[in-house]
Formats: sequence, structure tokens, C-alpha cells
Amino acid sequence: MLVPTPTPISSPTPSHLSSPVSVTVSITTALSPPWPTWQPPLLEEFLADIERRRLQPIQYDYSNIGRVTSFLAETGQENDPAELVEARHMALATSGLFASCTPKMAWNYHFGDKEAFYAERSAQVDAENALIEPQDVPR
Repeated sequence: MLVPTPTPISSPTPSHLSSPVSVTVSITTALSPPWPTWQPPLLEEFLADIERRRLQPIQYDYSNIGRVTSFLAETGQENDPAELVEARHMALATSGLFASCTPKMAWNYHFGDKEAFYAERSAQVDAENALIEPQDVPR
């Protein structure tokens, strides 16, 4: 059985239509936000922000969402990412778990170099331990 070979259909193309055409397609997906993504502050920006907020009250109790929401609004942090709010809390804490954290430690922990955070924390612990002299405790 012989199958005929299709012959290409040639259509006359006018010479003014034969030049290459460039088409640009822009695709926006639902996953890509139409706004720029948030970038964490530079260390210098963070340190300046902490200095401006030095006398600002600190929220230690996070059990009441209404109180936390009010606190964030009062301190101008209501639109800030949680990571930035947490870094500020860590840098400004005067008691509790973060009392010994410096602003640079808070920035390194949240936005910078975690190894630098742990190195500074380790140096703090070593300095504290050096102040404590071993005492002879009677058994």
C-alpha cells in the first residue's frame, strides 16, 4: 500500500511581512506579589532605629492579642514584619531572656550572621563565668 507524501503548501509571503518579529510576553502569577518584597534593614539602619526607640516602652506580655495590637500601633510597628518586631524586642529588652542581648546580636540573630550571634553570646557567657570564682563548698 502506498501512502502519498504530503506536499508542503507554500503561501506567497509579501516581502514587507517577511522580516523577523519580536514578541515580548509578560506573565504574572498569583504567587508573585505586585509589590517589592520586604528587605531587612542594614545593620546601621537597625542600630539607628534601636537608638530612636531606646525610651519606648517594651511589651513583655504577649498573651493578650488586643494589648499587643495596641502596643504595635502605639509604637508605629503595626505594619512591620514580625521578624523586625522580634529583633527590636530582643535588642531593647532590659529584663528576661533577652536582657543581655546587644542590638548587634539581635540583628545578627534575625538578619545577619547567626555564627556571629553565637560567638558574641559565647563571649558573654565566658566573661560571666570568669567573674565567678570557684568556691570551696564543704561536703
